[in-house]
Amino acid sequence: MPINNKIRSYFGFAIKSNNVIYGGDNVIAARKRIYLVVCSRDINRTTMKQVTDTCDAKKIKLFVTNTEFVEEVSNKINCKCIAVCEPNLAKAIINELNGGFDE
Repeated sequence: MPINNKIRSYFGFAIKSNNVIYGGDNVIAARKRIYLVVCSRDINRTTMKQVTDTCDAKKIKLFVTNTEFVEEVSNKINCKCIAVCEPNLAKAIINELNGGFDE
């Protein structure tokens, strides 16, 4: 999945405003409202199942991408999962990840 400048900017805004959660275990245990989760394909199977179940239960949009995408948008090496806790940024990121088409 290609990363365009808009997606980088939106994740940058979320990181600067402290509206992100890093890591699958932190996403599962989060008390904040989460609107978007992006995980890499090579995340641990058990963690991926737990994140998927959490997203299904809480009706959170989940995207599964390659590892480079998650590491680049999070600016962290070996980051496998990132969540966005700000609704407007999450909506903008979802719109860009869907190819510019709103759901």
